[in-house]
Amino acid sequence: MTGSAGLSFMDDIIILFKDKWTSNGGKLPIFTKKWETKVVNFATKERKIVISLDGENPEIFSLKYMVNSIPTYDWLHTVSISIDIWSGFSEDSVLQMVDEVIHILKTNVVPLIGSNQYVQMLPVGINPMLEEYRNIWRYTIDAEVMRFNP
Repeated sequence: MTGSAGLSFMDDIIILFKDKWTSNGGKLPIFTKKWETKVVNFATKERKIVISLDGENPEIFSLKYMVNSIPTYDWLHTVSISIDIWSGFSEDSVLQMVDEVIHILKTNVVPLIGSNQYVQMLPVGINPMLEEYRNIWRYTIDAEVMRFNP
């Protein structure tokens, strides 16, 4: 079942960003999934956030509870994603989007998105990718998410 929680999470994180985006993050960027992006490293003046699934680790959770006198264990899936933020405008516009993404993740640590309840959603790293491109300002944010019973 690898990928089952991650693929639905990709849609959930895009919904979360679109619903919670504020003017502090500037104009609402274009959100895409990495596998839907056909042109890469093409310098345009758009503000873009590309979300890619890095991995998923289904583990048995150590919580045991009883259902009708039968011991039951819960499944916990950990999903790692990379949020690739870039713009052809300026580094300031990218940093504004980075701040907004971090703000959304921090204020929605245990979100309910649609009918999916997440146990934890945390940013784990911010990486500047500025030296790789000319006229494209880019950062990546790595995040980890845990969800029960995907």
